[in-house]
Amino acid sequence: MRIIDNKYDFYDYLQDPTDQLVFDRRGSYNLTKEVLCSKIKPYSHCCRASSTENNYHMLIQCGAAFWLVLLKMNNTMDNYDLELLDFWKNYDKPNELLKIDLIVFGWRINRAKVEDMRDAINHNNYLKANNINRYTKYTSCKTTYKKEECTIPILTPSGLGNIINPIDMFCAIEEYFSIEKTKSETTEPKGVTNNDKIVMHGFDTKSSFRGKY
Repeated sequence: MRIIDNKYDFYDYLQDPTDQLVFDRRGSYNLTKEVLCSKIKPYSHCCRASSTENNYHMLIQCGAAFWLVLLKMNNTMDNYDLELLDFWKNYDKPNELLKIDLIVFGWRINRAKVEDMRDAINHNNYLKANNINRYTKYTSCKTTYKKEECTIPILTPSGLGNIINPIDMFCAIEEYFSIEKTKSETTEPKGVTNNDKIVMHGFDTKSSFRGKY
């Protein structure tokens, strides 16, 4: 995979500049610690993973790959430590390029067991509090401001590149595009009959396939 962007992320070193598969990442933005903290602060009163600690759960999806991350916020909510709790794949979920959500598990889910949280995610038994990778960027143009919606984050400034395997992320992005390509390549229209298929392959239904006598 080849990446087009003027920014650099932790998995970029794996790209092949001669590859025909291109990830056009232009328009990406830096997901800094400041931005990430600002996304969590408004939900700090209801989204804690523990009533005694200032911890939060974050779910990252790329293609069929999922990372469950624990954010351990400090008391002033302006810094944090990251811990990777789990990594797995689920091909039954809708395909996503790069999606990051602040999530909340119900009280019935045992948050001390990673297996229970993974099962809850696979069965959509959780709440999405905030979509973190959506970011509004304002750029000045003389006397006006241009508003731009960005959805592809550069993960390195947030520290996520320190806990996510770059090969896993790179392969997940490649797999995302592979899945999308497979979905778009329909060799035969839906609803065609056997006779339609015979004609599409250049045969005559009356003379090419005769019964044996």
